Amino acid sequence: MLEYLHVLTFFSWIPLALLASSQPAARWLWALCGVTFLLCGYILYIDFIWSKTVVAPIRVDLLFLIPFSTVTFTGVGVWGVRKPGGLPKIASVLLLAFSVPTLLVFAQGIWKSSKDMVRLNARPALIFEAEFRNPQTFKNFFGNIDAGNDLRVGHFRAEDPKTIKAISG
Repeated sequence: MLEYLHVLTFFSWIPLALLASSQPAARWLWALCGVTFLLCGYILYIDFIWSKTVVAPIRVDLLFLIPFSTVTFTGVGVWGVRKPGGLPKIASVLLLAFSVPTLLVFAQGIWKSSKDMVRLNARPALIFEAEFRNPQTFKNFFGNIDAGNDLRVGHFRAEDPKTIKAISG
């Protein structure tokens, strides 16, 4: 169910229209309502028609649309709550109800994915430490780190260090 929670945000054109009808001086609300209506159509098409025709839909656009729209609608909702009258307050509460939960779920998803990324990045370091914890294994893989004349000391070697001395000497 949370998979389609972001769609709820783009139905904010309904409370925006209610808020715009109660605030005749705020024409920018009608423009925001129209843009939101178009975005709602776009989101519905992409989520329920286009994504069904693609093998693995990756929605990069949501990384921009969700935070931008939810923060905008939260701001408009807070602005509307301060206006006098019952209709602006109801419309603003609806705007907040449509956008705040979506923003929280989105923020939790971003936090969880960044936490997973840190864990995935730590795995190679743990494997490296496990492989080279033994000094003899480190020496066999990288060679003797005490050889003063060898320019490749401390660097990876695919050959056995003993055969290199035999060839050069």
